[in-house]
Amino acid sequence: ELSRLKEFISTPSLFTKEKLGVLENVFSGISDYSISQRKGLKKFLENQLASQDFILLISENSKPPVGFEFLIDKKIPASELKFQKFEAFNGEELRVFIKKEAKERGINFTPEAVVFLADSFSGDTRGLIN
Repeated sequence: ELSRLKEFISTPSLFTKEKLGVLENVFSGISDYSISQRKGLKKFLENQLASQDFILLISENSKPPVGFEFLIDKKIPASELKFQKFEAFNGEELRVFIKKEAKERGINFTPEAVVFLADSFSGDTRGLIN
């Protein structure tokens, strides 16, 4: 709920100035939002892009809807925005994904470790990356 997230952001933390917020499926029911609700959500998200003290993770099953493309706009510097898509890989596709991601991170898994990870995280690439 957006109002709860806004309240969370505005409340000072006792331990650190940085905060992490998570929005899950915020766009799944967007067709039911009023025009003012859509505008309010868009303005809120645009304002959060510039924040240095708040990281907002948006978890969705698809790309943002029309009007919210700025969330994945390639013109925005990577330091301000990161879009990562997690496909539901299985089998050999998942093993190839694991090897590719590990290589990008400078990790060299044994073949047995790759099989273990693929079996453990089958269908959960988001969990695997974390």
